[in-house]
Amino acid sequence: MQRGCSMGMNPEQPILCTALAQLKKEHGPLVEKMLELQQLAAQFVHAEAIRKEELLVELQAQTAAFIAELEPHSAREENVLFPMMAKYIGKETGPIAVMEYEHEQAKRLLNRFLEDGFPDYLQNAVETLRGHFQKEEQVLFPMAEKMLSEEEKQHLLEKIATRPADGVGDCQ
Repeated sequence: MQRGCSMGMNPEQPILCTALAQLKKEHGPLVEKMLELQQLAAQFVHAEAIRKEELLVELQAQTAAFIAELEPHSAREENVLFPMMAKYIGKETGPIAVMEYEHEQAKRLLNRFLEDGFPDYLQNAVETLRGHFQKEEQVLFPMAEKMLSEEEKQHLLEKIATRPADGVGDCQ
């Protein structure tokens, strides 16, 4: 059985309730933005000196826009999902501790890039987020699906619902 791509289907994964499916679905557009940032960063690295300043300004503006899109997603996880799961598995060690650390690490790297303009910070942030999204999709979200009660899933949906989930599974 093939495993791999974080956006691929894994038949062993449970169908996610609407709230968890929405969080997972939000990864797609974020990954697309990360790819765009990586492409622009590559242009910056290989550009002639005369274009570097212009590209850096554009890259920092797009990074700031990406952070503005990432932040609400991260906040929903940090303020709603993670505390709900921490009741069952704790948050000092284990999956929640790892997820929170990776959120902090990615934010720190993105902000360092905005401050210093050194593209390695951006690249490291993107790699951190890619691995992070994969862990959420392959481990954390399925774990939450299995451990949270139907009432907790409904509460999660009420707390994170900011837009329609477009035909994803329901919590019943």
